[in-house]
Formats: sequence, structure tokens, C-alpha cells
Amino acid sequence: GNEEDDEEADMVLRKQAVELYVCLLGSPPNRMSRVLVETLAWVIGEYGYLSSAMPLDAIIDGMCALLSGSTARLGGGVQSTRRLILSAIMKMVSQYGSCPTAAAKCIDDYTKSSDPDAQKRCLEFQTILTQAPQLLGEVFPVDASLEDVEVDLNMSFLDGVVGEAISTGAQPYQKPEDDDDDDFAVASQTASAFKMTPYEKPTEKTYGQGMMQGLGSSNMGVAGAPNVTLPPGSSAGAVGPPGAAAPEQ
Repeated sequence: GNEEDDEEADMVLRKQAVELYVCLLGSPPNRMSRVLVETLAWVIGEYGYLSSAMPLDAIIDGMCALLSGSTARLGGGVQSTRRLILSAIMKMVSQYGSCPTAAAKCIDDYTKSSDPDAQKRCLEFQTILTQAPQLLGEVFPVDASLEDVEVDLNMSFLDGVVGEAISTGAQPYQKPEDDDDDDFAVASQTASAFKMTPYEKPTEKTYGQGMMQGLGSSNMGVAGAPNVTLPPGSSAGAVGPPGAAAPEQ
């Protein structure tokens, strides 16, 4: 089929998925898996405006009720799941064009959350909602989950800020030079610090074939064994150090 047929089929699939999850949101079971809750939040947050079974403000109220419900109904109530539901509420508020009371209270509650990520999202959303509501459509575009994000590598959007800073005396940015020779020099110095010359071969020595010197020893050891050093008093027939008197019997 052509692209128009594919787009129409995609739209039908989205509507069916939304209606399925909206019905589940209308009467949620007491226990749901984490994967189910997170899938529900993403689908409704992206395409909740397509539902014909429930108005968008009622869907927003249902998501707020889900977020404040039991942890079992939230699939365990982990922080990442709560963030997904919060994001879904913010997207639908942008689609709806105003912030229902339940959503305002829910987001205000999470500005005091112990989860810094959720707290940051809600504080930023409150700021946009109260000070620049016209930006909601740009921050939360409709059906833009598959759009490519254009990245300005030169960050030209900061040219005005940079120009103003330079005009007040700031120094322009100078890109550091990447000198490969410096890296080579450092590597050479590091390599030269190690001595690679092998050690000299140790002199071999034959033990037991030379004169061994020691206290109380002679050239002969016990039983005529040559060159064995004896400790004091251990020579054959001796019971004490040389010159010591034999003990009285």
C-alpha cells in the first residue's frame, strides 16, 4: 500500500489502543503490572486526544487518580513509573489547552517530591504553565514521538548571548589546539623511564664445598663431616663451650 494507506492504518491502530487503555483507566483493577501501567501512560499521553469514549479532561482526572492510588495499582509504584504518568498528564494538559484542578494539585504535590527528577519536571512545568503557556505546544508537541530531533552542533541560538558578552569585554572562545606531537613526546618520556636491560646472571655457588666459619667450629664437623659449622658446645664429646669446666658428678 501507499503511504496514505499506511498512515490511515496507523491512526486506526492508535485509536483502538487508546480506547482499550481508556476503558482500563475508567475501571482499573486493584493490581496491575508495571509494564501495563507504563504502556498505558505512554499511549494515553501521546494519543489520549483521539479517544471518543472519554473526554480529555476526564482522562486527565483518571490519570491523576491512578497516580495517587495504591502502589499495587501502580505496578509497584516505582519512581520511573510515576514519572511516566506525570509526563502523560503534562502532555494531555498541553493538548487540552488548560490545566484541570486535579492536574494542578497533582503537579503541585510532586514539586515537593523526594524524587529529584519528578520534582524538577513539575517545577519546570509549573513555570511554563504560569509564565509562558504559549510554549506548551512547543515543549509538548502532538504526535511527535517519532520525529527526528535536529541538533544544532554550532549552537547558533546562543550567538546573541555570546555577542552581548563579547561587547561587554568578555574574551571570545579559543579552541585548544590538538597537538599529536605532545602526546608522542609524553609517551616517549614515559617509555624511556623504564630500564629494559636484563639483569646480570647471578654467580653460581656450590654449597657444602668450602670452608665454613663459625663460633665453636673447626674445620671438621660431627662424625668427620667436612666444613659444617657447629653451634657453641655442640662439638663431639663437648657439653659446654670451649674451656668450660665439666660439671661435677
